[in-house]
Amino acid sequence: MIIESRASSRSAEVDAVVERGRRAGAWLKERFPQARIYTGGAPLAGLGSPFSDIDIFVVLNDDQSRLDEQLDFEGERLDVEHITLKNLSTAIDECSEFRFSRDDRRQMAFASRARLDHLTRFALGEILADDHVLETLQRQLGRAVDEFTKLLVARHCVDGANLAEDIAGALANGDASSADYLAREQLYRSAEAYLCSKGDRYIGTKWLWARWERTVGDDLGAEVRSSIHREPGEPSGLDRTRRLAQDLAVMASTGHDYHPTAKPHPGTWARRADTVVVPTREGALLLTPGRDDVAVSWQGALLWGLAHGRTMEQTTALMGEALLKAGESATGEEIAEYCHDLAGYGVMDLR
Repeated sequence: MIIESRASSRSAEVDAVVERGRRAGAWLKERFPQARIYTGGAPLAGLGSPFSDIDIFVVLNDDQSRLDEQLDFEGERLDVEHITLKNLSTAIDECSEFRFSRDDRRQMAFASRARLDHLTRFALGEILADDHVLETLQRQLGRAVDEFTKLLVARHCVDGANLAEDIAGALANGDASSADYLAREQLYRSAEAYLCSKGDRYIGTKWLWARWERTVGDDLGAEVRSSIHREPGEPSGLDRTRRLAQDLAVMASTGHDYHPTAKPHPGTWARRADTVVVPTREGALLLTPGRDDVAVSWQGALLWGLAHGRTMEQTTALMGEALLKAGESATGEEIAEYCHDLAGYGVMDLR
């Protein structure tokens, strides 16, 4: 384990699951004497439950091949995934530097959600059998944790952008129920991005609430917390859900927090509801289904986020404070001009 996992929060029952994984690793080592083995999954990330299964990864030499399998170990399911050393090493090389940009988006095609999930499990995992090769790769990924985190955040935001397109399609077809479901999924992607930006790196919505509680809680306000943890069957406003997804993605992309505001009223700025932010190496992109992408600096992305529901005076004051914290500055006139520029691109307007 080379990236902080917050495993100290594990219960005794989950610790027992981890210990069973260690015994399973020793058992598999007898079957594959030359293999390198590690275990990963929710329990290693300080999550999981007494019912969590065991995920074991067997790293084979490049000339070997074997299908993944489910085995019975001590009367419980044991998931065994086989991966070649070359594939693992290539994935780490490709994901150790954040290169996604407006003009070169190829990295995101390689850095799929499934591939990043596997690398996150490796980073958080416990090596059970090794000849120092896995240890070296784990340290390589650990040294690149900041770049890897940027890539994780961007992945979640790109997934949110894809969902925004799906929401637009559902609304065009008059399918409000699907749009509401897709908006919840978009909010979850943004929440994952925000948690990753705070150092809580894991992929998957299964443990999203537990992660939010331990990492964020009420830091962004009780209303945000209750929106993340909506009770089954509780109605949610489509607009509110999409707006909060925007806010969390902005904060994750820029590294600057602010308190999301309620619905805009006359005299305040309003973001376009279907626009999403995706961080890039240079700054960020504002993506809107069916419209041209808008490239902005991180300052521009933050301004687009925090202006929503605020007057020009409130926006310039809050943005000025954020810039000072970052060691930068801008006049109120410059901030106002940037707001009007964003309005000119159609990604927000003054009510």
